[in-house]
Amino acid sequence: MANEPTQGACSDGNGCTIGETCDATGLCAGGTAANCNDAIGCTLDSCDQIDGCRNVAIHGQCSDGNACTDDVCSKTLGCTNPFNSLACSDSDDCTIDDICGQGACAGTLLVCGDFALCAPGTNGCICSLVIEPLVDTDDCT
Repeated sequence: MANEPTQGACSDGNGCTIGETCDATGLCAGGTAANCNDAIGCTLDSCDQIDGCRNVAIHGQCSDGNACTDDVCSKTLGCTNPFNSLACSDSDDCTIDDICGQGACAGTLLVCGDFALCAPGTNGCICSLVIEPLVDTDDCT
């Protein structure tokens, strides 16, 4: 008794095709191209004949321009921008030790000595009160 061709689903070994079936001659044929589009805007979608669909996360496509968030591409959620706690600059001359928190950059107020204060645009403390002409060059003493 000769082997009769089997009908039904089969695989042609190409990870980029789906829906193949055995034809009347016993060959696996037909099928259509696999749709590898995952509808996630920050992934690069492609197909590999051996591994099938690939959806590679491209984190750079998720930039929100905020140094206090991480730019992350999730293969299931798309772009997310969770808060970080990195060092940063709040561009305020009157703060020090700037750090990110809750998505914003902020620092600790700069404490100046007696008769001194911090004024924006001065890069730190300046004398705020002069009782007599300064004789020495020490900060406001």
